[in-house]
Amino acid sequence: MDELERYLARRIRRQKFAITIRDPAEPARWARLQFSVSSPSVFKVHSLRGSGLVDFDPEYRPHLLLNLSGSGLVDFEDRMADAGWTDQRGGSDRGNQIYGFRRQRPPDDRPATLAAIARDAAAALLGTDQYLLTIEPFQGEEGSIGENAGVGSLLTMGGFVVTAPIVAILVALVTRSPLEVALVAGALVAIAALYLQPPFSLDLDAALVRLEMAIAESAVAELPIVGPLIALVLSLVVLLVGVWVPIVVAIVITSVL
Repeated sequence: MDELERYLARRIRRQKFAITIRDPAEPARWARLQFSVSSPSVFKVHSLRGSGLVDFDPEYRPHLLLNLSGSGLVDFEDRMADAGWTDQRGGSDRGNQIYGFRRQRPPDDRPATLAAIARDAAAALLGTDQYLLTIEPFQGEEGSIGENAGVGSLLTMGGFVVTAPIVAILVALVTRSPLEVALVAGALVAIAALYLQPPFSLDLDAALVRLEMAIAESAVAELPIVGPLIALVLSLVVLLVGVWVPIVVAIVITSVL
């Protein structure tokens, strides 16, 4: 089992993954390949045999999609067709090549099967089976981490601004202790001041996004029943971090005193 097969051992990665390939003999010839599985559409029935439905229009079955961007690729169309990739679209503009292909989804989605399909496509594009292959982390979505972190930062600040005053008021009403209220309020103000430091807030939210993405494509997420629940809870924790942080701070401080 090679590196690509080991990466595709996770079921969710077999739904979407990305690789970058480069011809070592001609470094200017490279490509980024992002593979994904199309969502199934409503099936059209061709025929009924006996008492069951047995045949569907292939056009409505899930396909394996390939979005390609690269440079220096030449005469690859026929080789891609021979490798099973059809419905070519796209073109080249000022040296930037952007294309899309699709093919019938293989009968099984074992790691070895998909790795072989990806490697055949890479060889067809570069015209050689001697190339450098890099697997992109997070199913090829690492570029979206900054954008997601920015959105997460807004949600975190919004949740904190709403929750922190409510928590401080509740502490005052429940404990009736000026010391505890002062400590809770001071801790919340300090946390807010620290979070508003530009590098810290974005780095924190980016780390949370990376954690969520890593868990989503890990073996934990594939555990029966428990896996999806863990992924859902983590997603809520990340989404509502601005809400639960003030609550946890208040509980810790009031419990200690």
